[in-house]
Parts: sequence; C-alpha cells; structure tokens
Amino acid sequence: MTDNTVPGERSDGQRHVVTLLLTVAAWMAIGSCGGDGPTSPPPPPPPDSVPTTLELTPSAAQLASIGATVQLTATVRDQNGNAMAGQAVSWTSTNLAVASVSSGGLVTALGNGSATVSAAVGSNNSVSANASVTVEQAPASISVDPASLTLTAIGATGQLTATVADSNGNTVSDASVTWTTSHGDVATVSTSGLVTAVSNGDATITATHGSLSVTATVTVQQVPDSFTLEPTSLAVTVGGTGTLTLAGSDANGNEISAGDLPDVNWSSDNTAVATVSGNKESATVTGVSEGDATVTASAGNVSAGTSVTANAAPPTSINVNPTSLPLEAIGATGELTATVTDSNGDTIPDASVTWSTSDESVATISSSGLVTAVSNGNATITARHESLEASASVTVEQAPASVSVDPASLSLEAIDATGQLTATVTDSNGDTIPDASVTWTTSNDSVATVST
Repeated sequence: MTDNTVPGERSDGQRHVVTLLLTVAAWMAIGSCGGDGPTSPPPPPPPDSVPTTLELTPSAAQLASIGATVQLTATVRDQNGNAMAGQAVSWTSTNLAVASVSSGGLVTALGNGSATVSAAVGSNNSVSANASVTVEQAPASISVDPASLTLTAIGATGQLTATVADSNGNTVSDASVTWTTSHGDVATVSTSGLVTAVSNGDATITATHGSLSVTATVTVQQVPDSFTLEPTSLAVTVGGTGTLTLAGSDANGNEISAGDLPDVNWSSDNTAVATVSGNKESATVTGVSEGDATVTASAGNVSAGTSVTANAAPPTSINVNPTSLPLEAIGATGELTATVTDSNGDTIPDASVTWSTSDESVATISSSGLVTAVSNGNATITARHESLEASASVTVEQAPASVSVDPASLSLEAIDATGQLTATVTDSNGDTIPDASVTWTTSNDSVATVST
C-alpha cells in the first residue's frame, strides 16, 4: 500500500487522533480544576428532520365519469425514513382540462384524457412525487329526445337525438349510436337519427349503444293541408240530388285515404236552395228550390267549396184523366185534366198544356180541356207539353132521353083508312137521335093497327 503522505505532514488519521487527544486532555485539565475527578462531555444534539422522500397513494387513478373524485394521500418521510406529519404539501395538475386537484389532494375529473398530479414539499418544493390520472367516461345510461314524435305528412322528417351519459349524467362525447325501426313501412331512421314518414301508423325507434338502449315512439298521421271537391260545380234539380267527392292532401301533396281523414263538416250557405249531408269521402246535395248556393267541406282550418245550381226538374211525363170519356148527348161536355210530372215524379204546377182533337165534327176541346160533343162518333183528344203528349178517347153516342109522336092524335073516318104517325127520339139535350129504332104497338088492334 502506497503512503501518499508528504514527509513532515500528518495523515488524516493522525490528525484525528491528535485532535481527540487534545480534546480529552483539555477536558481533563478543566475537570482537575474542579476538584473531584474527570466529567464526561454531553452528547451532541441530533440533527433536524428534513423531508427527504414523498410517496403518493394511489400512484395512479382512473376515473369513469366527469365529476368523479379520488383522494390522493401524500406521505412525507425524513432522512431516516420516518413519516413526518403536518408537512405543507403543494398540489398541481399538468392538465386542468382533464383533472383538477385541491389543496388537500382531492382529484376531480373534468374531461376525458390524461393528467399528472404532482405533490411537493420541502424548501423550494425540492421533494416531489407524481400520480398519473386517467379520465375515461364509462357509458352508464342512454336517453333520446324527443321521446315521442308525430309526423303529419308522408315524407316529413323529424330528428331524434340520443345522448349517452356517464354515471354522473354527463354526456359521453362521440359515443356511437345504432338506430333501428320496428316498422320500416311506417317510418325509417337514418344512422344519424333522422326519421322519415312512410305511411300512416306507429313505429318504435330504438337507439343502442353497447348494452344500453332506449326507444322513442313515432306516430305518422297525415293531417290535411288542402281539400279538393269534385266536381267543382254541380247542377241539381229541385228535389233531385247530386254527389260531391272529397279528397284531402297533406303538406307534401300526398293524398290522404278517406279512412285517415279527420271528421269533415259539410255546410251550405243557402239551405233554401240546397242542403248537404256527407261523410269523410262524399256528400249528397239536394236541390230545394231554384237558385245558387255554395257547399263547403271543412276540417280544422282546411276547407274547399263547390258552387251548386238548383234548377227546376225537367218534365218527363204527362197524363190525361180520364183516359176515356163517353158523351151521351150532342152538346154534352166533359172535363179532361192533364198532369205533367218532373224527373222526381213531382207534379209541375201550372205546366202549360196544348189540347187538340182528332175530329172536330165529333168533339171539340177547349184550351182548358173541356170536351164538347158535336155528333155521334169517336175522337181522340191529345194533351201536349213540350215534347210530351198523352191522349184520351172520346165517344159521342146519343142516349135516348125522350120520344115524341106527331101528330099526338089521329082521327080516321073510314074502315081501313090510314094515317101516318112519326116518332122522334131525342137525347137529354133535346137533339134528335137519327135512325133511332122505334117499336110501335097499339092498345086495341080491333080498332086500329100500326105497322112497324
């Protein structure tokens, strides 16, 4: 072993020995001055505890929801490894968008991501420790807004929004959602939650995220945006009827089937001319009197109207009563009545009628239908109204009403003398009935006879 001590100098060990000897000698000298004997020196004071290490518990934390917290505990130890109580610890976070830390070490999740929480003690925070914090929201619930959706036109759309939230109710950003519909023939749904009406009915829309799901009810019920009446104008006869057909369309111009239409109110602005009654599909208009009216179909704030004209019903038939008329005297009269009826079977009052006779030598007819017998025979009486006509047969056949003999008395002055008697037969009007057969008789043929 090489000795590096310079000649004439003491080594470190030698210096320590010399110093110790001098110190002991000094204490002995002092002690001898006191009298009784040597005294041991007091031990040196222990060194002050100094924060040497810092431990954080836990050293790593994972938070599953915004607002969730975790308590970090800092343990300070001195140079001898002993825990030091009451040490002031300063806390910091490297990413306040992810996690904050209180002065007591309580960590609060603020957003998804990672942060490092540091604790420091000692002079100038010379002793420190770190804990890693990870915030990753775990989906705990899913909701949909709105929970129910009504679409009033085929092709109409409505937006559903699904929200996935953590256990504290905070939205989980960018959470993927799958959308499905229970009845694609009623409503479809896009990958973004846009619902489109296909036909009237109900459907359930489901939003799913992992094992979480939520539903919204969708009702498609077309609401009329416009009505159409066919025909746009209608002519009816008084007492007759006509039919109006109703069609409704939604806001997108799609026709609404009759069964899906709401209750419809039918009205006439002039019930003295026309009345109306109907249902969701059609209405019956009845003419009351000649004139004009407007018939309206309405539901809510949607309506449509049709102009209606009521005309007199056209004549369709004419009848003469009686259909046969016997007259038994020249100059005798009989009344014929003509009745004109319309297409509804109703009598047309004051309908003009023209009368004519087939043989004026037998019977004449007045403008009012009065028939007068002129001579024995047959005639046809015709009543006409426009293109309509009807007839009655008239028979004039004089009926004997009285018979007279001329002369009323006859005197014969010789046996077998003759005298002419003339018998005249007359009708009720006193007119002679020509060729009337007469039977002659005598009351006493032993006095006088009479030829046939």
